[in-house]
Amino acid sequence: MNIASKILFEDRYGSEKSKLFSSKADLAYSLLTSENSQYRLTDTEITDSNIYTRQMNRIQSYISQIFSGTGTRKITNEFKDSMRGLIESKLLNIPEVNSEEIYNKVIKSLEDINLKQLGDLNNSYIKVSRDFIADFTNSNFVAIFSSRPLELEANPSEPILQIRNLIVEGICSYFTSAIPSKKYRYNFPTHQIGILFWRRISYLLIKKLNSDSNAKSSFNIFMADLYSQSENLKSDFENQLKHELIQIKDSETEVERMRTSINHFLFYLNENALFQVFESKEPVFITPHIVMNPNESNNLKGYLFLEKSNNSLELYKLAQFDLNTWKEKVWDTIKANKNTRLIPFVKSIEDNIFLNFQ
Repeated sequence: MNIASKILFEDRYGSEKSKLFSSKADLAYSLLTSENSQYRLTDTEITDSNIYTRQMNRIQSYISQIFSGTGTRKITNEFKDSMRGLIESKLLNIPEVNSEEIYNKVIKSLEDINLKQLGDLNNSYIKVSRDFIADFTNSNFVAIFSSRPLELEANPSEPILQIRNLIVEGICSYFTSAIPSKKYRYNFPTHQIGILFWRRISYLLIKKLNSDSNAKSSFNIFMADLYSQSENLKSDFENQLKHELIQIKDSETEVERMRTSINHFLFYLNENALFQVFESKEPVFITPHIVMNPNESNNLKGYLFLEKSNNSLELYKLAQFDLNTWKEKVWDTIKANKNTRLIPFVKSIEDNIFLNFQ
């Protein structure tokens, strides 16, 4: 058990020997109902079963993820401030306990949990990896350039962060609100790689929802709202399939219906320029690299991925001067020329194809 879990759910305080929270579910409830929480719902929202269920699923999903130790979720300022308020109120009448010290231990433990996959690497490498996670999480736009989908090549046994996990978590944030949403632009040298990437993303999202009931519930609620707000979503999707001469069978089973909803979801992200895939003929693919906030000269962050002798990937941070040159000579050129073309999501659909990636 990690330190945060022990402090919040196991340790007992005061003369009554009470726990701070009986469970993660109790913590989620407190975050949504306490006056000291930034997640607090209004009385009207609490009595509206749809709103309450949606927000409860989202906060439970986020709590589950930051305590799991399997990802690199950001501990948001909203969560930190809310936890400070909850812990202070819980320990208000127990003077022998320093609530600020308890709070700091909880937050440090959660931050350590979400970086533990970096392992026992040298200090400079750990710093670069931590910087990457922070920059990636805090960015509002991510541009990725690779001659192969990074998430296909990442070595599961390597303690370096997994790009695949960050991308899937980022996509899920559109319906869980666990982390700030951002825009993604993948760039590949061939159309075929882009198609394969779209199919891979579809599968990874299916796998994520089938393994996380809270995320699946949040997704279903999000899609119900999306269908009601975007009345033409389904028809626009069908029209594009017809335009591309693509036929898919009717959704009869629960698995097929889930896949159809995911198709609509990715189509929506793609059509609204939230998640896009491009083919580029520019000579920029010799080294895989990721740049955050490429449209903001004062907020550029960039990293290179180099392959080591054991076929794993090593991360290097780009200097600001190099990033400014990259923006001027690469990014601005790519946006302006005709050697780049969008690969629409619908082009990746082939009779409800379901690839068995591992």
